[in-house]
Amino acid sequence: MTLPLILFAIYRSFRMRLKKKKIFRIVIVMCFFAVFYIMGLSYVSKKISRYIVILLPAISFLTALGAMQLVQLISDKKRRYCVLGIIFLLQAAPILMLYPNFRAYHHPLLSERWIEENTSSITGAGLDLAAAYLNAKPDAEHLRVKHTWMCKEFAHYFVGEARLYYNYDASDPNFDYDLEYLYDKQIQHTPTDTHIKPTQNSKKQKNKKAVHRELEHIIRLNGIDYVWIYRVLHAPPTNDTATE
Repeated sequence: MTLPLILFAIYRSFRMRLKKKKIFRIVIVMCFFAVFYIMGLSYVSKKISRYIVILLPAISFLTALGAMQLVQLISDKKRRYCVLGIIFLLQAAPILMLYPNFRAYHHPLLSERWIEENTSSITGAGLDLAAAYLNAKPDAEHLRVKHTWMCKEFAHYFVGEARLYYNYDASDPNFDYDLEYLYDKQIQHTPTDTHIKPTQNSKKQKNKKAVHRELEHIIRLNGIDYVWIYRVLHAPPTNDTATE
């Protein structure tokens, strides 16, 4: 509802510009700030979510103003509350449906594949579910799981032993499960922007030794695979690439 309400706020403020000059000026300033900030952010190479936070107060103000101007067109008080309730539900429902994994929200008009290829996931989402899956296994206290630095929150939920890749040889067979995280895959693969050089961390992760394993379980949130849980096969590796 954000974009429709902002457009309505601009339309109503323009129509009432002679009667409510102050509101019209505020709307114009907010709109110019939002447009030029988005344009400026589009030209920088690093588009981190915390940079967008600066824009949110202006967007929230314009959205709220559009909702207020919309209900002012309705004379009946009960209908006003109904309209406000509908606006709130349309805004909140897509997020509340993800309870308790609110951080997995993404714009419903964007495909899951586009989100995976063009945005960086928020670290930590889904790791509690991965730990719950492994904690439910028999003798989970004695399981050994290896993971990357991006999965460091996994250790807070897991009852067994969790170790980072760089703490020991990645090809060490003395562990039971291997975790891969969405954010790890995103930074390891070729960047969408081809001019961006791979980081030192991504180079190190690409160079880690292959482990003979098979995919056992996937943690999926809001249509996106966040965590891949691989069971390590202690038998000698074969030529079957499906398990590597």
